[in-house]
Amino acid sequence: MGVDGRSGGGKTQLAASVAEKLRAGGTSVCIISMDEIYPGWDGLEQSVQILPCDILEPLISGSIAAYRRWDWNAEQPGALVNVPDADVVIIEGVGSTAHAHRCDFSITVWVQAPARQRLDRACARGGQGDYAPHAARWAAQEDALFGSDTYPVAPRGYDLVYDTTAPVEASG
Repeated sequence: MGVDGRSGGGKTQLAASVAEKLRAGGTSVCIISMDEIYPGWDGLEQSVQILPCDILEPLISGSIAAYRRWDWNAEQPGALVNVPDADVVIIEGVGSTAHAHRCDFSITVWVQAPARQRLDRACARGGQGDYAPHAARWAAQEDALFGSDTYPVAPRGYDLVYDTTAPVEASG
């Protein structure tokens, strides 16, 4: 399963929710987060090349898949991570389906929300550190990969589009 979309859309939460439901039914699940693969804040395009070579092609051929986890604190490649055997592999993150192997996924999901909500969510979460100083350059990489943001119209070619727009609270 590939769960793609722009930063702050809710991909990680959706992947975790799907995994929880599958595990509750006895299915083994491995989640691979693109956040571990991006080689730094300028690495979106490079990660889209790493994913097929290091993970997808080996999984498709029945070989052992592994990737080098990015160490965000040291700003350099970190430990080698072997992808465990699982009934279902969920790859989530920006660019997870933006490559020639998209057709090899059993299902692809585009997760979306309005730009302002996505930015607020991305700036509020932890993980790679403070997102705010990197938001504009990361968004430019997303635009280079996907084209300009056309929300609420999703890109074509996804099996499912999942909109995570938060309801606007009434004031007063």
